Amino acid sequence: MQSSSARPDTSASVQGQGSHLGHDAHPGQAARAEKDPHGAHDGGAAVPATHPRADGRTLALLQALRAFAAIAVIIYHCHSEALNWLYPGQPRPPEIFPWMAGVDVFFVISGFIIVLSSRKLFGAPGGFRLFVMRRLIRVLPLYWAMTSLFLLVVLLAPGVLNSGVPDWRQILASYLFFPWPRADGLALPVYSLGWTLNYEMMFYTLCAGAVLLPRRLAVMAVALVLGLGVLIGALAGPLPEPFQFWTRPLVLDFIFGLFLGLLYGRGVAISPLLAWPGALVAVALLAMDLPTRPPLSDWPTLGPIAGYGLPATLLVAMAAFGETQKLSARVVGRIDFFRRPFASVVRVFAELGDASYALYLLHPFIIRAMRQVFVMLGFGTWMTSTLFALAGVIASSIGGWLLYRLVEAPVLRWLRRRAGV
Repeated sequence: MQSSSARPDTSASVQGQGSHLGHDAHPGQAARAEKDPHGAHDGGAAVPATHPRADGRTLALLQALRAFAAIAVIIYHCHSEALNWLYPGQPRPPEIFPWMAGVDVFFVISGFIIVLSSRKLFGAPGGFRLFVMRRLIRVLPLYWAMTSLFLLVVLLAPGVLNSGVPDWRQILASYLFFPWPRADGLALPVYSLGWTLNYEMMFYTLCAGAVLLPRRLAVMAVALVLGLGVLIGALAGPLPEPFQFWTRPLVLDFIFGLFLGLLYGRGVAISPLLAWPGALVAVALLAMDLPTRPPLSDWPTLGPIAGYGLPATLLVAMAAFGETQKLSARVVGRIDFFRRPFASVVRVFAELGDASYALYLLHPFIIRAMRQVFVMLGFGTWMTSTLFALAGVIASSIGGWLLYRLVEAPVLRWLRRRAGV
């Protein structure tokens, strides 16, 4: 399956020989189901949760937003798969939305939720152990399982994935979330979709060290390290890997999320009368795809942050600060699309947001299988790319939700009980 990235400054497109089943999402992942003793759920960007709670609110809008971000990534990958493999040579049509900006949304949410979910751990005895165990339990099992599945397919049927067998160093680096250059020079893991998790784990490592500090100092310390890294990467020119990978401007999304979390903890709220227009403005700014147009296109470092990161931050802020207790109460009620259409739709997408980690990691396998079906059926109309994307979203959503409910959630519950977290 073709791997491609929407951001040339984060990872180049992987086309031609050696392509991998995992897509390079635009450099990510969201709130998780892990609940601390004080009622907040543990979070991460492309990594999911049940509806995170804070101050009597479910933050279901935030979960729904994660579902939309995951769907945006799937749409991008479906279009890439169709155009690169089903219809090679056809020009890529102009996109109505920069779908890979969904990763910016994931990373902002990750920073936001890490502050809420760990607020009682900062500077507390035993906080470091709890933080590390929660992060490892949340991220490792499913990602290691999908990476192992990918390697199994590579060994048994390499032609299916158009991929050669990686060497042991790349395999080890993939399991350890360490950016390691492949033969083509790209610092991508074996299952290349996991490059976003390499960013997540780098962020969690910094937070784990900072959790020994009081919360505000911890946020400042992590923000300072990430910000200085980006500044050094911009001024010092191309750095050797993995430093080039770790100092890309995308990591500033984590900083934006961290400060949103501090503001939320101080009781900041926004009236829905302002939140909804603010969200529409954020979506409009993203749809303009400003980093591809002057003057932002002339700023490879600041352009993506100004054009993607800041609108994503505004969108997350509107979802988090604009959710009222009344809406929270309605969303957790029973689903009734006739009498409670809005709350029911939010509830459905919030539950899909719970499964967004499984959806994110599984969808390349589903897209590859769909590609084979479309080839056998001989689809070849001008609508095929659109139909392929629609089918991919539906199939991936169903598959990801089933994987979450039947496998991921039970395994996580068992591991948390065993670890006492």
